[in-house]
Amino acid sequence: MAHIKSFVFTLTLAALACQAPIGNQATEITPAGTADIELAVAGTLAVASTQTAAAAPPTATDVPESTLEPSQTPTETGTPTPEAPAAQLTENTNCRTGPLAIYDLIATYLTGKVLEITGRNEESDYWYVADPDVPGRECWLWGRYAQVSGNVEAIPVFTPPPSPTPSYTWTGNWEVWVDGLMGTMMITHVGDSVNGSLTVGDDSYSLPSTTSQGGRVVNGEAVSGGTVDATFTWYMLDNMNQFIGSFESSPPSTSTGPWCGARNGAGMPSPCNWP
Repeated sequence: MAHIKSFVFTLTLAALACQAPIGNQATEITPAGTADIELAVAGTLAVASTQTAAAAPPTATDVPESTLEPSQTPTETGTPTPEAPAAQLTENTNCRTGPLAIYDLIATYLTGKVLEITGRNEESDYWYVADPDVPGRECWLWGRYAQVSGNVEAIPVFTPPPSPTPSYTWTGNWEVWVDGLMGTMMITHVGDSVNGSLTVGDDSYSLPSTTSQGGRVVNGEAVSGGTVDATFTWYMLDNMNQFIGSFESSPPSTSTGPWCGARNGAGMPSPCNWP
């Protein structure tokens, strides 16, 4: 028993002696089996690391911006430019240096011709036009046979050139058509006064009247037995041998109708009515 205690004591001293420091350096003695423990620990850490990584939340990604298109501001559209005024002719028409037939003739335009309107006279019965096919040609066109389109309100009033000496004269014998009835007139024209007589069937009238627009237009009355039966307006055409016009009967039997005429072999104008 004493021998066993002595042996154990000796082994204990030997073990202590082996673990004692040598000089100033310490030497770590790895017990047998430590390497296996380290490998096991390393494996455990690796597994834990893997599990930790797998459990970690996914990396945040940028939230895409809204794909909704912003409210679009309506594209501004400009104010439509009004259509330029133009005249398309429904009959062959003369174009002159002024707004009367007494002015010099510049051109005769045929039916269907389209002309640009740049001005008008104060009465708005003549248009000052430009020919798009002949640069620089401008003249006054009677509006009777002009079908006007475009922004008419914007057309400025032009002052026509001074009138030449009036060449309209109503003196002569006329065949007339009054509301479809044929008759005759004998007219005397002096200065601004026109006088004469009208016979339609069995009815006769005196015709006191006055002229305007250089003698081209006549306004007057048809008088029978001292009573005014109707008032009338005539307009002489450029050929000087035809006129167109209209009448309005006096109350109580008020009515209106065409009144036109021709002389020197000219036929009945068409249309007969004016304005």
